[in-house]
Amino acid sequence: MFNLKKIIEYLFYLLVFLLPWQARLIYSKGILNGGHWEYGTASLYATEILLGLLFLLVIILAIFQIKKVGLKPSISKLDYLLLGLLLFSGLSIIWSVNHYVSWQYFLVLIEVVALLYLASRIGWNYIKLSSAFIASGFIQACLAIYQFSTQTVFSSKWLGMSSQLVENGGVSVVEGAGRWLRAYGSLPHPNMLGGFLVIALLFTVGLLFVYQKKYYNPPWKVSGRLFLTAIALFSSLTVITYGILLSFSRSAWLGLLFALCFMWVVLIWKKFKQQLWFFFKINIVILMVIILFISTYGDLLSNRFNMDSRLESQSITERQIGWREAVDIIKDKPLLGVGLGAYTQELYDLDSTREAYAYQPVHNIDLLLMAELGIIGWLVLTTIIVYLLYLLYKKLKLTDDIEVLIIAAAFISLLIIGIFDHYLWSLYFGLLMSFLITGLLIRKIQ
Repeated sequence: MFNLKKIIEYLFYLLVFLLPWQARLIYSKGILNGGHWEYGTASLYATEILLGLLFLLVIILAIFQIKKVGLKPSISKLDYLLLGLLLFSGLSIIWSVNHYVSWQYFLVLIEVVALLYLASRIGWNYIKLSSAFIASGFIQACLAIYQFSTQTVFSSKWLGMSSQLVENGGVSVVEGAGRWLRAYGSLPHPNMLGGFLVIALLFTVGLLFVYQKKYYNPPWKVSGRLFLTAIALFSSLTVITYGILLSFSRSAWLGLLFALCFMWVVLIWKKFKQQLWFFFKINIVILMVIILFISTYGDLLSNRFNMDSRLESQSITERQIGWREAVDIIKDKPLLGVGLGAYTQELYDLDSTREAYAYQPVHNIDLLLMAELGIIGWLVLTTIIVYLLYLLYKKLKLTDDIEVLIIAAAFISLLIIGIFDHYLWSLYFGLLMSFLITGLLIRKIQ
């Protein structure tokens, strides 16, 4: 069983590395008003096959361990809350405005909750886990740099990528001296790329802390045998930071800002003088990359924050309309909602005159959750988050473990992103990433 444990562990690292891989088999196309409807499309992702293999091996291992040592399952408060979320989400299929879509979303929710338990219970190694995030993030950032420099996203069915050209309508662009294509990586939207790269960057910072603690004497002298490792980590920090900037994702930028501020607060609170000085240097590197970016693409960056520019004004107007529509749906069905994953179907039922691409989830997870699962579902998930933050606070008071700090910062960044975007709840990749990070956090704070 020792070898089986190792196989499970390394398959878990492989899953982390392949998180942005969007290759999938579409077995039921969603159509709305004659156009493609992503939120009604049923797919089998390549990473789901890997997940299935992982779950199968874990079940086999559990059976052998129960027979060998007679393990008895224990149920915590968090288990009851997660079970409550699953049960209520499943029940919402009954009153959903689209039973088929809700059923598909429910199956994915079962998968990611299972992933959460997997991440919180298997014996993963922090350095190997961080290396998987960093390697994947580095590749995505390099792909982002290539896409931005060529102003094109090539299509690849094996990577799950669709072609994106700056001259085409519907692609994500930023305006300055003309239209500029935002970097997608291998993901369906630049905001998703930005969110993933924020997580990868935080794990890069964490691995820098690990090597600083073990091999720096004093902090600014790197031992000779790890000089190349230090170069690799700082190079990854630089490239991934640049990739985040090229996504032009304001939600990702805010998520990173809050995560770094959270780390500053904790390091000062815990009086980690050596780590504070080293973290200051890391922030200087990040700042230098930002300055380099501003010196080259300052006009694009300023336009991204200019609320009077055409694209940004349009974006704000669309989001305000989305918020009002979500509030109206919540008022109409406050307790139970319209059903898991059925938000865009409800929008269509209310107004069937739009183009298919215009039916998008509201860019706020709280509103989206209340609309789909009502106040009851929202309360359950909010209780889970508050309870995790309470456990995190208790853990931070008792430990000096940098690993806890890094994973907590990743969790905080996702909470911030969720205020301004929907993909962490509405899309497979977002659910996979958010429940994975939550499972890692649970492993460290329980």
